[in-house]
Amino acid sequence: MSNHILKEELKRNNSITQEKIFVRVAEASRVFGLSKSHIWGLLASGQLKAWKPSSKITLLKVTDIIMYIEQSGETK
Repeated sequence: MSNHILKEELKRNNSITQEKIFVRVAEASRVFGLSKSHIWGLLASGQLKAWKPSSKITLLKVTDIIMYIEQSGETK
């Protein structure tokens, strides 16, 4: 999936915009069509990185998710 197509999908989705830098796992799952367990697996394996401002909050960088999807060929 090209970066242009991903950007267009992000524009259509009201819950996330190109201006948003970080999302939580649940939002990433909903927006990008990946299951939460798949995202947690990617985090555990080091394929995605997260920022944990607290023990109950895990944030993912939107650009990292887009790069992962582009490299893996996974689509919504």
